[in-house]
Amino acid sequence: MSSTLAVDVVLRPRLGAYYSARRQRVNIGSTQPVYFDVVDAQTRALVPGAGGASALYWMPGTLGTDAPGQPLAIAESSPGTLRVDVPSDVPGAWRVWLRIESPSAETADIVYDVPDDGGAPTLLTIEEWRSMQAAAAAAGASAAIPEANRVGAEAARPFAESAAASEIIALDAADMARDERIAAGEFAETAQTAAAALTDPSVAPNLVKNAAGTDVGDPFKFDKLVLPTAPATDLSGSARKAITVETLPILPLDIDTEFASPYLQRSTIQGERGDCVDMNARLLFRGRDAAGDAVWNNACWDSLIADANAYFASTGRRRTYKVNRRQIFQLSKTGLIIPPCRIDLNDSVLQYQGPATRSYVHVFAGEVELDSYNLYSRAGFIAYRAALFGRLTEAQGPLVHSVKIDADVQINNKAASGANKFDVAVTIGGPGTRIKSLHIKRQDFAFNCNAQATQLVGARIDDAVVELARAGLAWDNCKDIEIGRYRFDGASPNATPGPGENALLFEGVVQARVGPVFSRGSPEHAVRVGGVRSGTIPSSDIHCDDIITYQSGQTALKTWTANLATPLKRFSAKRVYAIDSGWFLSKQGSAPRYNDYGVNLQNIEDADIGQVFIGTEQATYSAYDGMQISGATRLTVGQATINSAARHSVFITPYCNQAVPQTGTAYGIDPAPNRGITLAGVVSNNPQGSALQVEEAAGYALECLEARLTASGGQRYVGWTGDGTIATKRVLIDYSGVDAAVPTYTGPSNAVIKVRDRSA
Repeated sequence: MSSTLAVDVVLRPRLGAYYSARRQRVNIGSTQPVYFDVVDAQTRALVPGAGGASALYWMPGTLGTDAPGQPLAIAESSPGTLRVDVPSDVPGAWRVWLRIESPSAETADIVYDVPDDGGAPTLLTIEEWRSMQAAAAAAGASAAIPEANRVGAEAARPFAESAAASEIIALDAADMARDERIAAGEFAETAQTAAAALTDPSVAPNLVKNAAGTDVGDPFKFDKLVLPTAPATDLSGSARKAITVETLPILPLDIDTEFASPYLQRSTIQGERGDCVDMNARLLFRGRDAAGDAVWNNACWDSLIADANAYFASTGRRRTYKVNRRQIFQLSKTGLIIPPCRIDLNDSVLQYQGPATRSYVHVFAGEVELDSYNLYSRAGFIAYRAALFGRLTEAQGPLVHSVKIDADVQINNKAASGANKFDVAVTIGGPGTRIKSLHIKRQDFAFNCNAQATQLVGARIDDAVVELARAGLAWDNCKDIEIGRYRFDGASPNATPGPGENALLFEGVVQARVGPVFSRGSPEHAVRVGGVRSGTIPSSDIHCDDIITYQSGQTALKTWTANLATPLKRFSAKRVYAIDSGWFLSKQGSAPRYNDYGVNLQNIEDADIGQVFIGTEQATYSAYDGMQISGATRLTVGQATINSAARHSVFITPYCNQAVPQTGTAYGIDPAPNRGITLAGVVSNNPQGSALQVEEAAGYALECLEARLTASGGQRYVGWTGDGTIATKRVLIDYSGVDAAVPTYTGPSNAVIKVRDRSA
């Protein structure tokens, strides 16, 4: 092996068939293979025919001494993979160093640690070994720690608590030095420098001397590399060369997570013992936001997927993948399907620089746990679909602690036809999926759940924020869902408004619990319950906390299932507070009209709204009608205050899905009876029409209406359209007006209809 490679390479050590493989036992007295993959630094392909390779080893007991290293034979076990056989005559820490002649003169420096009982060995870097020495010395526990300072949990636990501070400092300093070096494009200042600075110089090993006993430097310090030319200890004739390398620090496979770094210690994801892999060190992810990193990291994602699949298939457990600090990972690939595993990106940013395709960048399978998913699209790149969390075929969806989606410029991610409901930034597709925190910005269509013919059960979002969108959260054919808290803030510049451009949309949803909702500037309706899906899939049992809306393009809260045969059943809201509804027209100086209501309750059964406030801030009119009720059965509204409606404060009509403005005659489509409506206390101020307007239509009953009304201003306090013959059961309206100029009630009054003026 005397030739020199023409390309820069990276050496990746491993114990077995894949990089995170573990060997169960070691036969003391036998040789143990360690493999080094020679990987092209640009293409990630294996590079066969590696030449100019040299290897040394140090046996246990010599790591802290001046003993020289002994040569190791190297064999190319397969194209692109080198193998060295490390003697295991005694247990302990065997140090192995290997160098490849290439433009970067790449080296690897590892410790192969064999337990006293011949149990599972581990790999760690010399930097990690030295850091452990420093931690042990700082804790005053040197005598109690095996010479290799093994990082297996059983060996580390007796001194972990007292040594943790020093260990954290050493490893974190090493990590910071490495990342700063990478960002500058200089690999000579390695993490070893930071770790060595914390090591007592009196015990730092000087491993190679020449025949005269003069120290020629530690061959593992990259500015003083000395290579042997023959299997002898006299290295005075060796050529010296300043080199640049990218080190490959390897997290020991059984390291306790609390003993790794302060970032891992604070992590939301804790890996099982023996299952933790460093994404930078093991899988070579580049988090430096430099040219060429996207293609490189694409291959790293492929490696992670292959490793996670292999590990889960062989053990039935989920591997944990971590980074130690917030970084920026470029990528340009889509369709990355992540198998069951845990991933802790430490709030790092995934910077998308790929083509505008309609494939998800990532698909996270069930049983994935993810600390954070932050996808950012740079200008000129469009990720129409960022992530799919879970699939319907799986028993359990992922657990995601934080999702953030953003872009340099607004992304119109809906297909031209507008028909594809999956053209959204984030989709929940698996049952039981939970996202603790969701923040989506500058994506026209932000989120949906399911949108398939098979019902999805048990999805949950604890906290959600959507900014600058046409559509916020859309839930389609779901059951037993929960939204803890939700804020929609600002419409996309591409907003029309058009159907479906809602802050919150439910279609065919059963059993939903919704916490406080705040919406500012929804293009169409702020909260829309029903939707097209509900025309064939009934919606029911949807219960909301406060709904607070400002400047909704049309209605603040609208219910309509698009099919009278499938009414919305058992709906409740604690409070609805709507300001400047119908803003799309109001901001243009026009009065709001049909579909521009504060609250529009249509085709609804067994519903309750505690409090309603409809008012203005910047608009002349608060809404077209403050509340419009049609086709309602057993509806109760508590206290309602409605100011400055462009037509009526409250309008009760049999006509759902109205198509033209009020004309005083029968109109619209989908008429249905109103039965059992209770308005416990309406305060009406200055509508352009009536404080309360009731409309009859032949063939559609009006039964059991009770309303209590206090009014000021308007054309009339109580108005009635029809002759009163349709009302077949008790109608009781009590009103009190404060303006003598407003006409008193002149509509029908009979044994069924009782309208009483309390102010008279």
